[in-house]
Amino acid sequence: MNESQQRLKRFITIAYKTQSNFAEKSGIDRSIISQFLNDKREIQAKTKQKLYQAGLSIDWFETGAGSMFADNEVGEQLAKQNAVNVAINKIEGKSVDKDQAKEALSNYTFYDPDDYPYRTTGESKVIKILKPIDDKIGVKFFHNRAGAGSQPDMNSGFEMVNVNDIMYNNANQTLICQVRGDSMEHDGIMNNDYVTIDTGLAPKNNDLVVANISGSIIVRRFQEIGREIWLFSSKREIEPIVMDNDDYKVIGTVISVTRKLR
Repeated sequence: MNESQQRLKRFITIAYKTQSNFAEKSGIDRSIISQFLNDKREIQAKTKQKLYQAGLSIDWFETGAGSMFADNEVGEQLAKQNAVNVAINKIEGKSVDKDQAKEALSNYTFYDPDDYPYRTTGESKVIKILKPIDDKIGVKFFHNRAGAGSQPDMNSGFEMVNVNDIMYNNANQTLICQVRGDSMEHDGIMNNDYVTIDTGLAPKNNDLVVANISGSIIVRRFQEIGREIWLFSSKREIEPIVMDNDDYKVIGTVISVTRKLR
């Protein structure tokens, strides 16, 4: 069996479980699949199109480059389902195929780094934690009520507001963390940003959180898969973290991001 045959067989096993299920879902006659896998025929262009529509990356199928899953809706759904399957298998104590686990880690992400210039200064880690003072701070808050095309009057239209009401809900359970690194930049958190976290707010799926991972305090996206908690970076090259260790703890949920522009 050559490498292309091995890749197709692995894709069918991971994404569709059986050849009969794959044939039914893809619309490809099972005999064509069987004959190809047994080195009795080649895959024609029309069949390749159906393979792509069934979620298989043709580039990966032919060369082994990139992800096995196609860059279409079906491929994205299969990639996410594969990640869930890996998590469930891990929870239930079943053996997980290394190639399958690798596919899951490289695909179940929120952004594709190919869409962005590649650069990284590493994991988005918290380098400083500040505690807000509970004293109220008043600032002038400007309401522009001027009509379209009119110049606003900068000497009126102001009112006093409490900065605390804008930045956070409860000073007693709020921390402000300075972040170093760019692994969360596609989620809007840049190098040297400050994130405000609420330590009393339980995170929900897709919330950004600050977590203590064996003494390293990082920023990640929270996701509950099966009965496990996973923490995702917004970059594919950084592997997710499964919170299956007593030393792992979510410190708080991110409620705002502050950035100095100059």
